[in-house]
Amino acid sequence: MSKRAENPLGYEPIAPLMLKYAIPSIISGLVGAIYNIVDQLFIGRGVGMLGNAATNVAFPLVTFTIAMSLLIGVGTASNFNLQLGARNEEKAKRIFGTGISLSIIFGLIITFFAIMLLPKLLIIFGSTEEVYPYAIEYASITTKGTLFLMASIVFPILIRADGSPRFAMIVALTGAILNMILDPIFIFIFNMGIAGAAWATVISQAVSTIMGVYYFLVKLQSFDLTRSMFNPVQKCSRFSCALDIFKLGLSPLVNHFSIMIMTIVLNQSLNYYGKLSALVAQYPWLWSE
Repeated sequence: MSKRAENPLGYEPIAPLMLKYAIPSIISGLVGAIYNIVDQLFIGRGVGMLGNAATNVAFPLVTFTIAMSLLIGVGTASNFNLQLGARNEEKAKRIFGTGISLSIIFGLIITFFAIMLLPKLLIIFGSTEEVYPYAIEYASITTKGTLFLMASIVFPILIRADGSPRFAMIVALTGAILNMILDPIFIFIFNMGIAGAAWATVISQAVSTIMGVYYFLVKLQSFDLTRSMFNPVQKCSRFSCALDIFKLGLSPLVNHFSIMIMTIVLNQSLNYYGKLSALVAQYPWLWSE
């Protein structure tokens, strides 16, 4: 195997690798958590309580997309590194190209069905009459960026598997920080309301996607991308590469799918029991705009 195809996961000591890969992942996770809190603060201040509720109602669709992204990203990265470790460079290339192809295909499929079924989905997810106008305005924008959301999750995972955890961290941090910058600009300065928060999310995910594409075209370490790598039918008989990816990515898929179900059940429960709460009569101003 050529020097270009060597991956630090194959020859560096385990302890330094743990630090090299764990620390950027922890930082990305912390910044992502802070972003979610700050994002809700901006929406709460600029739009109000119904804006926060609208993002929560749209969250199951986001969770489903994240679940599918992890199915593809984790499955691809795991198989990719296993094949590189076995010195099977050609199979590693096919796995890598199949993973990128699947992320694009699934992103487009989810986008299509989400746009077609969005009004019904929001009701299933727990939207009320008061929340629905905000939820449909927010989700109708974010669903158009589903492909960017999926790519912004899958690409950093593949970049990390290629041996560049720092660049993967930079991709994730850039999207989160840019979103925190655009939120107040769109919500308060441009007075776009909940739509501003949605566009800030889509734009930041698009930037992360562009950074991932740049890495694959310019900085990929293991090999150079070729057009034939993105044809899973030709290179993987009976979709064997895709099946390998799905097998190793099943665990995070099930985990996040469970979170989606839990969120839907919680939203529906709050809709029912919230109306029965004594707080509604005691503090009516909390439920008025």
